[in-house]
Amino acid sequence: MNDNQLKLLEQRLGQGSYPAPAALRDEVLSQAKRELRATRWDRRLLQSASVLLAIGIGLNLLLGLDHKSPRRSTLAVAPSQQSLVQTAVAIAETTDAETGRRFVRQIAFINGWTLNAEQTAEIDAAMKRQANPSHL
Repeated sequence: MNDNQLKLLEQRLGQGSYPAPAALRDEVLSQAKRELRATRWDRRLLQSASVLLAIGIGLNLLLGLDHKSPRRSTLAVAPSQQSLVQTAVAIAETTDAETGRRFVRQIAFINGWTLNAEQTAEIDAAMKRQANPSHL
């Protein structure tokens, strides 16, 4: 490009703006509006997802805190001592007597229970049945 052509280009650019054809201008404006509407929907979806995430985190925290509260223990159904004995008897019958005894002692200790003589006798009777299966 020589100096004459460069000067001519500078003069044309300096003369002012060249208006775009009306059809092109309308097309560009409609596409710009469409992009702006899409951006609004993206923002709305992002806000909705953020709100749902915050609700989910809040519910998880609430359940986690509720799990540690003393009120939760009254809502949960703890296994009864009788079901513990029945489970220990089943373990003693399927494995061995010592495993049944250990199991029932550990679970009773965890739940803060003490086994009475009747429960201990029931476990021992089941263990005797396990030792002498011919008497069934």
